[in-house]
Amino acid sequence: MTNTEEKLSKVTTVEEYLSRWDGEPLQWLNTFLDFMKKEYPEHTPQIFFQMPAYKFGPKMSDSYIAFALNEKHFTFHSLDFDMINEIRGQIPKAGNGKGCVKVQYTNIAAIPLLQGYCRKFMDKYSK
Repeated sequence: MTNTEEKLSKVTTVEEYLSRWDGEPLQWLNTFLDFMKKEYPEHTPQIFFQMPAYKFGPKMSDSYIAFALNEKHFTFHSLDFDMINEIRGQIPKAGNGKGCVKVQYTNIAAIPLLQGYCRKFMDKYSK
């Protein structure tokens, strides 16, 4: 199994997901997990679609935010498409996919902006 295949193979815990990464990707993810733990200690991340997520509601169609790593970028996921579109407008050169925003690790200025959207999401859905 290659290093990339191992990182993408099935995980069942956030700790297992974290153990597969190092360097900038791991630093970015820890920045967001630490932020969420400090701001929302009553919520615990869980693995959802093979990535650490904060999920509200029993179905996939219910709201969540999730963080995923790649060798070259950090990905912020949500089914709140209005929020995703808003984020895309705020981060120059952000990549996108359905329900996600991809940010290069060199774009550290995006971190506080994304953390602000974590707050916005939690204010909207975690009540």
